[in-house]
Amino acid sequence: MTVNLYAVLLFIPFCLAANETTAHLPEDVSNFVEQRDGCDHFRGESPYDEERRKFLNQMVTELCVGTDEQLNALKIKYEKNSEVINSLAKYDVDIEL
Repeated sequence: MTVNLYAVLLFIPFCLAANETTAHLPEDVSNFVEQRDGCDHFRGESPYDEERRKFLNQMVTELCVGTDEQLNALKIKYEKNSEVINSLAKYDVDIEL
């Protein structure tokens, strides 16, 4: 339970920031941006011990799995919406192994 509470506390700033910067985007895009920003955060963290490695693996699994496909689908769905395409352009297209 501690890991989940810790994850929630770490993730709150991403949610707040994402809501401010994505309020003008379609809901599915905004939700993707929020999830993927969290994913990218945890992918960049250092697993300095076994407990931290397990926590990071859990967070990456929860937040990253499926985002490659979601990103591709959103780019297709909104290919004529330059604001959406520009907001999605910062994300790597192939992060899942």
